[in-house]
Amino acid sequence: MRESQIRSCLDDIWDAGGNQTLMMMGLYNRSVVSDYMVPFIRQDRSDRIFGNIVDQYLYSHGTVMVSLSKWIQPSHVFIVSPDQIRIGPLNGGVEDRSFHWEQLPKTGDYYQRVVLGEYTTEWFNHDKVHAIIENTATAAS
Repeated sequence: MRESQIRSCLDDIWDAGGNQTLMMMGLYNRSVVSDYMVPFIRQDRSDRIFGNIVDQYLYSHGTVMVSLSKWIQPSHVFIVSPDQIRIGPLNGGVEDRSFHWEQLPKTGDYYQRVVLGEYTTEWFNHDKVHAIIENTATAAS
């Protein structure tokens, strides 16, 4: 993955009116982004610890948080505008599926209840203000 790919996606999102503030990626792509800074690191001879981790990517239109996620495919990078994402309960017909207590049938001398709820994410303007960089090279390839 090249830095120019990231900048191109950030430019496209900005031009479409997005406010991209989060990049989510797997371990390998996170190390690639961190390696962008290696040529600019200076250390004293007395330093006994070496390494670099990039948590934020400074861009001409703002700062983008770099987040590590083990649930994202190793060859993908997600760039999102969190203000264009909403989490809410599923609406199944007339029944609201938000968290609630539900009584289970009585068995023996006690009552049981369960917490029940189903939630989902709603992505607004998903084709304009969010991006996926796919097929980045991974360590396995």
